[in-house]
Amino acid sequence: MNGFSIIMPTFRRPHTIGRSINSIKAQTYENWELVVVDNDGSAKYDFNDLRIRHTVFSQKRGAHHARNHGLGLASKELVAFLDDDDILTEDYLESFARIFEDETVKMARCKMLLRAQAIVSLGTPQVVVRREFAKPEWTDEPKHDQVYFSKIMGDNGWTLDSPEFGFIDKVLVQAMHDNRGGLRDPGGKL
Repeated sequence: MNGFSIIMPTFRRPHTIGRSINSIKAQTYENWELVVVDNDGSAKYDFNDLRIRHTVFSQKRGAHHARNHGLGLASKELVAFLDDDDILTEDYLESFARIFEDETVKMARCKMLLRAQAIVSLGTPQVVVRREFAKPEWTDEPKHDQVYFSKIMGDNGWTLDSPEFGFIDKVLVQAMHDNRGGLRDPGGKL
């Protein structure tokens, strides 16, 4: 396996992105690249890590378009999507690398801590997919991540019980839901 491409859209979030990126830099599994797709470009970032590529997506059309753009820049075998305010545990990538050692597994998910509660869903930071199945088909509809990953499963005939779908019964990510800046902030909306 040649590692992970992590796609991170960002929009006016210099106060949260550093924390999220530090959680990636702290990973015990080091074969990763981070593609930061900036929908604004007004903040000046110096990530000081050759594994991090920063691109400004000048169309300013939302996180879904930024994710689609980021997929075109991904070069690793496995793809993860991380919001610019979420935090990974240090063994997030290592845990997914282990489950993907089984070549039957094409998509996998873990648990996420959301408002002090462990949840299981098809949320953006919970799912990792082999790049060959990750298509630039993100939309802006409600529950876009659930729709995106469900479509991949449906297109390939997978269910949550299929051998192609793996599950890590462990919390590996925390959703922070910081409403300042970004697309959740009414004043910062695209």
